[in-house]
Amino acid sequence: MCTFEQELSWSYVWNRMGDLSAVPQEKIVDYLLERLENGQIYTWVGTLLLAINPNGEIITDNIYDLSRVREYDNICNIIHKEVPPHIFAIAARAHNRIVQNLGRSNQVIVLNGETGTGKTFNAWKALEFLTRSVSLDGHERQDVCGIVRRISDVCRLISAFTTASTERNKASSRHVQLVWLEYKLGGICGASISSYLLERDRVTKGCCNFQIFYQMMAAIANVEFADTKLSKDQQYVILTPCDLDSSRVQEPHKDFCETLRTMDMLGFTEDQKKDIFLILSLLIHMGNIQFVQEDDHCEIDVNNQQSREALKNTCWLARVEEQDIAELLTSILINPRSTRRRHSSCRRNLSTSDACRYRLHSIIRHLYHLLFHWLINSVNEILSTRSYSERLGILDIFGFERFNLNGMEQLCINYVNERLQQYFVEKYLVSCRNDLQKEGLINAEEPTEIVQSYVDRINAIEKYLFTTLNDMCLSTIPNNSSTLISHVCARSCPTTRRFLNVINENFIVRHYSGTVEYSASNLFSKNTDKIPDEISITFNLSKNKFLYSLINKSKPCNDGKVKKPTMLSKLRCNVDLLIEELNRCDTHYVRCIKPQRLHNHEWDRENLRQQLANTGILDVLPLAKCKYPVQFIYKDFIKRYNKKRAEVYNLHNACKNILEPFRLIMDDGQSSVHYGKNLIFLKESTFLQLESVRKQYRAECVKKIESFWIKHRKNQPQQNNAQAIVPVNVQHDKSRFEKSLLERERIILIQDISRYISGNCIEILMPIARKNAYILHWLDGVNKLEDTKNIKPLLLERLRKDCNHNHLVDVNYSKEIQLRDTSHKFSYVNKFRTRNTYEKHSRYYNEKEDMYVIEHGTSTLFYKKGILSRRRPAKIPIRIHIRDRCLTNSHYLVHSELPQGLQDCL
Repeated sequence: MCTFEQELSWSYVWNRMGDLSAVPQEKIVDYLLERLENGQIYTWVGTLLLAINPNGEIITDNIYDLSRVREYDNICNIIHKEVPPHIFAIAARAHNRIVQNLGRSNQVIVLNGETGTGKTFNAWKALEFLTRSVSLDGHERQDVCGIVRRISDVCRLISAFTTASTERNKASSRHVQLVWLEYKLGGICGASISSYLLERDRVTKGCCNFQIFYQMMAAIANVEFADTKLSKDQQYVILTPCDLDSSRVQEPHKDFCETLRTMDMLGFTEDQKKDIFLILSLLIHMGNIQFVQEDDHCEIDVNNQQSREALKNTCWLARVEEQDIAELLTSILINPRSTRRRHSSCRRNLSTSDACRYRLHSIIRHLYHLLFHWLINSVNEILSTRSYSERLGILDIFGFERFNLNGMEQLCINYVNERLQQYFVEKYLVSCRNDLQKEGLINAEEPTEIVQSYVDRINAIEKYLFTTLNDMCLSTIPNNSSTLISHVCARSCPTTRRFLNVINENFIVRHYSGTVEYSASNLFSKNTDKIPDEISITFNLSKNKFLYSLINKSKPCNDGKVKKPTMLSKLRCNVDLLIEELNRCDTHYVRCIKPQRLHNHEWDRENLRQQLANTGILDVLPLAKCKYPVQFIYKDFIKRYNKKRAEVYNLHNACKNILEPFRLIMDDGQSSVHYGKNLIFLKESTFLQLESVRKQYRAECVKKIESFWIKHRKNQPQQNNAQAIVPVNVQHDKSRFEKSLLERERIILIQDISRYISGNCIEILMPIARKNAYILHWLDGVNKLEDTKNIKPLLLERLRKDCNHNHLVDVNYSKEIQLRDTSHKFSYVNKFRTRNTYEKHSRYYNEKEDMYVIEHGTSTLFYKKGILSRRRPAKIPIRIHIRDRCLTNSHYLVHSELPQGLQDCL
């Protein structure tokens, strides 16, 4: 029986906005299940988000209402409130760190968990939120919405090439990708996709292939497949026959229509779509080629009708001769390295049908890999602008897997998850704990045992299993699974046996998420993954231009001294690249779990607790109890929130003075601020208040400066009898010309304000405003000269009077001034020069151009068509690059970039 005080405590916990750290550890499972039954599937664990997959038992569609986007997008306007747990909240937090210039320029959201726990679903929801949270108007909003639509289309298209069915999940992602949203000036300007791992082996697995193949087979009567030679009546080895005749055939047909629509939206041409489907059809036909063994060699089985038709269709689609395909699949080309025999070559026939089949499967996997990465590069060319300043990424990765029969695929997937979990423990758990200990917030000891267990486990997998398997695969001595097991056992030690053992000719690996048994029978064939060197020789003869380009663009730079990489070595290289990319980002974590039902339809509480332990949630709880998720170095805090520019000597007191107007004691009696030795810690509600006040103060500063500048502009003395002198090719009257200058001035002023404004913004911006005033005042003088006869002295006098600097004393002007009368408008080239620089810059001058060239000191300004720039305007839209010439003389070359106007003069 619960006491009244306990019931009050639970009701208080329920109103804690879903924070797991406030719940006693023995009540955690009950608390999560109670929230799940009430439709609340998200829970905070400190700064982490715990997401529960309801598995269709709880209706949660209402919590993804896009009308709530503004609620989370304006997260800094939430006062005296904690942000409720939601995948939108994580996305909004990462987005605001970019917009508010907090932390690193790259932010990334990492979703982790076992297969089927909803990682891809939450990644899509985060992406949907980020692409909907735009607050622009007019053309800018149309541009951003166009980018948003293309991002969604690209993700759907790539999903068709990377998603497949597994024993536990009908739509499992078999790919590791980072979807990057590119930001510039706080808005989305483009996107790109970084691909790290693709389960290539699934193409030749024989069942549960990628969805794009089943979509094709379901829509085989479409016009796109008129030349593919595919038939619904034919059985194909690399596809599961039962899936084609099931009731799910209509679903792939709809998906294929969606894939075609997506390709059209992205701008793929009819020829490109045809090329893609022809390559996929080629892979399907190649999978049906069979081999027969003859004495000491193997040949393609042409007596088998299915194999004979597959060979014929393969040659027809690849546009190569049957003899060339037969040589590629049944023999190895040997090129001696000896200098005496470097022009000779011979072929060695493969002796077994298994060797031929392994070679065939390796070629099929390689071609699919080339096609997929061509697709990635194509969509990146469509999405990316390559002019971004910040990026926000969403990492979607395949989950930890444990089936009844596990092989090379599960070993690779679980190893990647093992590395990411180790990264999470080291970068989040250990580093955060050390920081909190140093600042006096917690007294717990370092989790040395946890960290060391991950290090020992990774070493056991990499140094003993992976290294031994790679060495034996690259060895010229024939080996088998028994030899591999004996070698691993001989090299093992007590620390290794704790995580890696052998039972019944299988490897037993004790992963962070449980023990998995891997079959050693197919490790050799799948790890070797030798891509024949002759593939480029054979397909270079192809008349299929697309296939020819795929093969030639993938030629590796290999001098013959580097060993061919195995599947496991390439896997480790890709994971290292992924970890390096994550190290350059601020990381936001989402941990996904999925409760299971027992036979009596009760929740499996023990399994749920085990999932919490495996994902590191229980280890994070001591850190989550520290309610200060936001931290600043004292200097950074003062720089961001102090309104005064004066130098601060006592940082601690200065921070207290800044925070004094805020309510620092919460309803629960705890302080919302902790002053550490080197860091200041804030609760999220206090941080949001600070950001809201800072945002309001910046807006007030912008209004003050803008109103001051407009007033200053209006109060400038006007010359009533002035006659505007405008270049002939600028067909605008004087009022429109001045209006455009004023508008340009206002835009530049706002850009300067957004770039430099802070607590001491007034003092920073006034020199910039004075410089803008000088430039615009000079332009006013150019357009208000009274008489063309007095052009030279008036310009010189104006420059001396406005600038009031002694360095203009040496300014002189040339005698060459060209005037021409066209409809009472004058166009001239005015050439100012210093005494020692005329010859240096004389090649810039062209009297036929309607342009002003002003030089004083070491500065040169160009004014043409309403644009004042340090850079000479382009004549022709090309860039000339001369090899082996000193780049110091590059300013003499023709520039293709347009001048940036007044902005270049700041």
